[in-house]
Amino acid sequence: MDKLVARYSITNELETKPQGFGPLTEAIKSSQDAIETISSCAAHLRAVVDDVLTLSKLDSNMLKIAPIAVSSERLIQDIYNMFRVEAEREEIAFEAQVDQSIKQLNAEWVVIDPGRVTQVCLT
Repeated sequence: MDKLVARYSITNELETKPQGFGPLTEAIKSSQDAIETISSCAAHLRAVVDDVLTLSKLDSNMLKIAPIAVSSERLIQDIYNMFRVEAEREEIAFEAQVDQSIKQLNAEWVVIDPGRVTQVCLT
């Protein structure tokens, strides 16, 4: 009799579990949101630390610029992504788009220091 009850319990459990994935799916989605928020906060914290280090380097005449070829569109997208999560959390409409002038001026690729440009945008 105990084996019959155990089999029934296992069978019942297997039949009802697929319906129970809703909470698990919600937990995963919530975890992804938390990870994005943590990542965004870490990026902002890094920017603050970079600012402090930059000021220190400026005071010591040791600031170096490291220009490299960068896709304008990619840089805009990366900076947008840093602000997107926070904007969504605060329910703020936030968009970024590449202006037509980028192509008109043949500036799809630019030689800049992307770290410094990002730093300026964050501050």
